Formats: sequence, structure tokens, C-alpha cells
Amino acid sequence: MRQRSIAILTAMDLEADALCDRLEAVEWSAPVGIRLARGSLGETEVLLAISGIGKVAAALACQYLCDRHAPDAIVMAGLAGGLRSSPAVGALVVGTAAAHHDFDARPLTQAPGILPHLGLSAIPSDADLFTSLKWACDQAVAAREQSIPIFQGLIVSGDRIIDAASERDAICRIYPEALCVDMETAAVGQVAHQNAIPWAAVRMISDAADESVAVEEIVSFGHEVASEVLADVVVRLAARL
Repeated sequence: MRQRSIAILTAMDLEADALCDRLEAVEWSAPVGIRLARGSLGETEVLLAISGIGKVAAALACQYLCDRHAPDAIVMAGLAGGLRSSPAVGALVVGTAAAHHDFDARPLTQAPGILPHLGLSAIPSDADLFTSLKWACDQAVAAREQSIPIFQGLIVSGDRIIDAASERDAICRIYPEALCVDMETAAVGQVAHQNAIPWAAVRMISDAADESVAVEEIVSFGHEVASEVLADVVVRLAARL
């Protein structure tokens, strides 16, 4: 019987560091410019891919994993900017769907964000994997001393860092239901969807997507807090699959 496998994608090393430390029997490689750690968590094979920042990098890494490893599930994990006062910095967002906030094919489509060949503006995550990921978040948070709010909803992605309130608010006008913004989730969701592989995403809010964005603070938060929390989540998810 083939070992069940899950692919975890992050954009940056700082988002993956804690999970790397918890993997067993790790083998590293660097295919197509990505950093790939192949290891295990208990009975589950884990493919941890650090793709690099942006939608093209994430899509390339995801398609490579689909072609070469055919994982049973794909999860995008990492930091994100909050699009409203709640969820605030430190909260977790489990994605019910993802959309490209910087994609606009009008007049070929009726509205911004619609992917003409799919007829979708929001790519839904897999219902069963979403449920398992949400459970893993609940369990990981319950085991920690500090309270971490958990939200579920739409994640939007685009190829720029949102560090101005005007840009953030423009995204919210088009996607009023969106909870957070990043640079990879929609690409991973689209690739997984088109390869018919279940996918889901979890993001931890690191900033308010406005003029208060401070790179040094985000990096520190990623290393000291988010990486550990996300590793806790993935460990529990792997045990449930």
C-alpha cells in the first residue's frame, strides 16, 4: 500500500523553518529552482516545497509536485496581510477559496477576477481537506498557552506586497468578503484544482496591509511565532489524514 503523501508549500524559508525541524528522514533537493524537503511525519510522507515569492514561483513549484510526486493533498501555508480590523495580526485564516485580486480579463469576462477558461473568480478549497485543516488549527491553538483567533473565508492573491491603505481598500471593494491578501495562494489553488488534487490553505496574519508594514517586524514574527504555529498545524493535519 502506497504511503499517503501531503505537499506543503511556503514562499519563504522563515515560514517553513519550524516544520523542517520536525520532519523525519529528510532529503533535500533543488528541482526547477525550488527548495524541496522530502521527509515524513509519522505514517505520512511530507513534501515541503519552498517556492519563492509570487504567483509564478508558487505555480511552478505546485505543478512540479503534481507532475513528479502526485501528492494526495496540497496545502499552502504562510504569512498574509489582513484586509480588515478583524482578523488582526496573529490570527489564523483557513481558506474556503482563493482568488486573484490582480487578474482582470474584461471584456472577455463580465467582472474582474474571473478566469475565462474555468468560469470561476474564486477557486474553492477541497471541502474534506478544509475540514481537516480547520480541525488541525483548532487542535494546535488549543495546545498553546496564548489565544489565537481562527477565521475561515476567502484569501486573495496578487503579485505585489500591499503596503498602502488605498490599495488594500481597493481590493476590499472588489472582494468585500476577502479576509487576507498574499502573493501565492490563488496560484496554488488554481494549479491544484486543474490537476484534480485536493487543496487547502492556512495563513497567519502578519500585518495590516497598509503603511504600517515593517519588513523587520514581519520577519521576526514569521521566525518566532508563525513558523511554530504553522508547524503545529501541519503535524496535526498529517496525523489526521
